[in-house]
Amino acid sequence: MDGIELKRELANVIAMQCLKMITIGEEKRIDGGEPCVFFNFSGHVGGIYIAVYEKGWGPECYPDRDIRLDKYSTSADFKACLAYLQTLQMSRTMEEGSQELCVELDQAVGA
Repeated sequence: MDGIELKRELANVIAMQCLKMITIGEEKRIDGGEPCVFFNFSGHVGGIYIAVYEKGWGPECYPDRDIRLDKYSTSADFKACLAYLQTLQMSRTMEEGSQELCVELDQAVGA
């Protein structure tokens, strides 16, 4: 797979990762405390812009992380972006799992 083909494949995986984090029609406001990801593809220049709000989105708040990928980005840049998004989702999943475990533990001990 040549460099451009690898970047296309990684861009596809990155887009799907963003969709896993927030589905269409779902709101991730700042009061929910969940990550919110804005994914923009500019087809006329082949650029990707991702804005990540790690604790949720709200009016007049700025992204915790801006990621720009384009023809000048390396495959390593694409891979680093994907790793970051996967880590962010995994940490959120682990938080949810530990909260469920705490509730189960409280129920088990009668708290």
